[in-house]
Parts: sequence; structure tokens; C-alpha cells
Amino acid sequence: GDDASRGKAFTLVAGGSQPQAEPFAANISAGPGIEGGQSLTFRVELVSGNASFLTAPPSVALDGTLTFDTHPEATQGFAEFAVTLQDDGGAAPCGRGAQRR
Repeated sequence: GDDASRGKAFTLVAGGSQPQAEPFAANISAGPGIEGGQSLTFRVELVSGNASFLTAPPSVALDGTLTFDTHPEATQGFAEFAVTLQDDGGAAPCGRGAQRR
């Protein structure tokens, strides 16, 4: 199945004026053999907190870069996100369709 090494947790500095990018995932792979041709996407979901200090939900590119943008007037906030690596091959017959980190 698909796999990636998880990046570290980090703290954002509120009130930034530019979008920020951080290395987040590494060793991203659709898997061996016939799974290697599958398309991959990262899904980012809010788990807890309030992400109102962000202009939009964070995103993770296929190179593992996490991108986010804080509101210029934000002074504080907390949000925890779950990141899931999803392939387009499904989970049949015995595979995993997603890897959550």
C-alpha cells in the first residue's frame, strides 16, 4: 500500500504576511509492483481546535511540503489536523487505500 514517513509537529507564528511552507512528509510511495502506477493525494482534516487563524485549510503537496497561510490579524489559535495519504486504487483485495499519520 501507499506509505510516507511522517514529519514533525510544529508551531505556527500568527500574523504572518506570506504563505508558509514546511517539509512534512518524506519517502512518499504508492507502493511496490502494480501499486506503483496509482495516483496519490494528501487529505488534511481538522481534528480539534479552531482553524480560524488560517486563511484556508493547510495542504500537503505530493513532494511532502505542507503549505498554510495565517490571517494577517490573527494573534493566537490552536488547531490539530490529521493528514491521510490516499491512493486511487482502493483497498481490494487485501490492500490499504489510505495511510493516516
